[in-house]
Amino acid sequence: MATIILSGVALNIFIVSGKTLEIFDVITGLIGKDSTFTNRDKIWENAVSAVNNNLLFGHGVMDSEEIAYIFGNFPGNFIWLGATHAHNQFLQILFETGIVGGVLLIAYLFLLVKNTTKFRDGSIYKTICIFVFNLFLLLELQSTFSFVMLNIILILPIYLINMEKEEYSNG
Repeated sequence: MATIILSGVALNIFIVSGKTLEIFDVITGLIGKDSTFTNRDKIWENAVSAVNNNLLFGHGVMDSEEIAYIFGNFPGNFIWLGATHAHNQFLQILFETGIVGGVLLIAYLFLLVKNTTKFRDGSIYKTICIFVFNLFLLLELQSTFSFVMLNIILILPIYLINMEKEEYSNG
C-alpha cells in the first residue's frame, strides 16, 4: 500500500516538473493536452517558487486575489487574476502549510491506506475508502478541492473505519 502513495507522489512530481523531459510531450499528446496543460505549468512554476520562499510553514490561507498575484504572474508582467489556486492540491497544501503540512498529509494518506488493509475482504467500507483514496489521487493532479470536498475526502474514511470496527465488534 505504501507503493500506491509513493507512486501517486512520484506521478505528481513528474507532471509538475516533467515539462523539461522529452517524454512529457508524448504523454500530453496521448491525453490530448498541450505541453503547458493550458498554462498550468506556469502556475505550478510560480507555486513551487512561492513554496520555496516559505518552505517550512508556508504562507497560510490567503485571499484569492492575493494568490492570483503570486500564481498568475506570467511573462511580460501579465497578471492572470484567474490563477486563484495552484491547480494542484499537493502544491496548494505546500503553499499554505509548508513542509509541515505536506508531511502531515502524506502521513495521513499512509495511515488511511494502512487502515484500509485491515478491513475484511468484500467490505463496503474498504471499497469506499479505496474509491475515496483514488479519487483524491486523481483529482489532486487536476485542481484543488473546495474546503468542504477536502474535508469529506479526509474525514469520511476515518468515519468508515470506525463504523466497520463497531459493526465487527457487535456482530
